[in-house]
Parts: sequence; C-alpha cells; structure tokens
Amino acid sequence: MSLPAFAQEVTIDDDRTSTVRTSTADGGSPGDVTISTSGSVTVEDGTALVVDSSNLLVINGIVESTDRVGGVGIDVLTGDSGITSGIELSGNIVLDGDFQNNDEVVGGPNFGIRLGGAGTFTGDITSNSGSQIVVFGTDSVGLDLGSAVDGSIRLGGTLAVQGENSIGLAVRSSVSGDVENSGTIQGVSFGGETGMLIEGAVSGSVLNLGAITTGRNQVFDNDFNVLPQESGGPGVFISADVARGFVNGPPVIPEDPDEDGDGIVDLIPGTGATIAARGDGKAVVISATRSDGSMGDVTLGAFGTGDEASGLSIAARFG
Repeated sequence: MSLPAFAQEVTIDDDRTSTVRTSTADGGSPGDVTISTSGSVTVEDGTALVVDSSNLLVINGIVESTDRVGGVGIDVLTGDSGITSGIELSGNIVLDGDFQNNDEVVGGPNFGIRLGGAGTFTGDITSNSGSQIVVFGTDSVGLDLGSAVDGSIRLGGTLAVQGENSIGLAVRSSVSGDVENSGTIQGVSFGGETGMLIEGAVSGSVLNLGAITTGRNQVFDNDFNVLPQESGGPGVFISADVARGFVNGPPVIPEDPDEDGDGIVDLIPGTGATIAARGDGKAVVISATRSDGSMGDVTLGAFGTGDEASGLSIAARFG
C-alpha cells in the first residue's frame, strides 16, 4: 500500500469514544491513522471513523458503532475532486446494534465501510485473513462502494451481514482493478440477503476464491426455539460490465502441481471456492436489470490476458 507523500502517522493505541477523522487526526491536521491491536474507536451514535483526506487507514484493533439506525464503521468521503488513500483491515469492524441472540434484528440501514462522493477513491481496500466486518440491520451493507475506485478490492477475512435485504459487498460505481473474495461473505438469517452485488463496471475480474453464502437452514436459538429456513438472495448478482470475466475457483491451475518439489501437492488458493444460496435463492444471477429496476447492457469479457487468456467469460470449478 503506497503512502501519500509527507503524511504524518497517527497511532491509536487506547480506547476512543468519539469520531476520528483523518483530516484532523494529527492535532487538527491530516494524518495517516493506524489503530493498533490494543486500540479501538467505539461510538454509540453515527460514525466511528471518517476518511476525508488523502491519508491511509490501517485497522489492527476494533472499530464499532452500536447505533441501530444509520451506524457507520468507516465513512469514506471522496468529495468532488477525489482522494488518494487506502484501507487495510486486520482487526474488526462491528455494527451489531448491541443485539442479543434472541432479539429481533430491527433498525438499519447500517454500514461497515461506506464510500460516497462524486470524486474517485484512488487506492486499494483490503481485508486480511482473520479480520471481520459484522453488520446487523435491515438493508444494511458490509462494504458499500458508492464512489469510483481506482484500485482493487481484496477481501480475505469474514464479511457477515444479518438483516432482511442486506448486502455483503455492493459495487455501485466503477472499479479499475479486480474485485476478489478469498475469505467468507455471509448474508444470513432473515432472507433476501445478497452476498456480492456488482452494478458498477469492473475493469478487471470478479473472483471468488473463498465462500459466499446467503439465507439460512433451519436452526435453533439459545432458548431452543426452532428458527425456520430462510431463502437467501443471490450469492453473486452481476448487472454491469466485467472486462475480464467472472471466476469461481482458482483462476489458474499450474501444470506442475508440486512446484516446490517437496513431494506434496501444493495448496492452490481458491480450490474449494463455493457460492451457495439457501432455500429458493440463486447462487449466481447475471441480469441486465439492476437493483433499482433500471436496465442496461451487460458484457463479461474473457478472463486473463496474453498467454494466460482463458477465452472464457465465466469460469467455475467444482470438486
């Protein structure tokens, strides 16, 4: 992740209970913000963290809003002219509304990370293995990309949303790079959730190397009451152009399965990739009709470039 030139670095290693802004993080001046493993930003209302300047945000600790309506973990404001930034998550973003196991999930929409503004966000958004984004509430979104992104989206942790018609990852504007999930995206419990929504043009590929699940099988709550099956929405819904295709599973299978010569078949990322929608849900939907009802052409290009071009717009491997 590249740093904006001459940025001051601010480390939060204590517990904050008011909103932190990158534009004023360094004593009223802009600064790159790192939340250490011992640090946290927790607010009862509204937004915990705001990225409103060309600075980086690294989260190794906890970001939390307990607001049940309109809570936001990280609000990225690109303005009209855009910002150069980057977000790397190794810790947790939590918007659970302080619900207990048997409570009815009400409220929402809430957002784990939300991008908004006419300008472009230049940089990558990455969640590393072991990280979590957990969001409760009707119509909530784990990662909502309402601004154009000049970079890639790479999800390697757990992204879980719980609430009717909620969305794990929503790409609503253009992305110049890849959109990749190698972790777990879960839209569970209340039905109608969507795992990955692509309705902004992606110049790279859309790849699932991990697991995407929507809906819920019949389960028991903490009081042993039966909770019936709920049908999920689409695991992946694509209604925009994807220049280099959609892939579920490893994009490339090496000719030599034991490249390091240790006598053991190498682990290939994405080999166990799955997309599942419980009940009547559909695992993958590709449609010219967007979520708002508008229509548009959808073109999926071939995956890969040069000698690695597959000639396939949709590639899925099972087994």
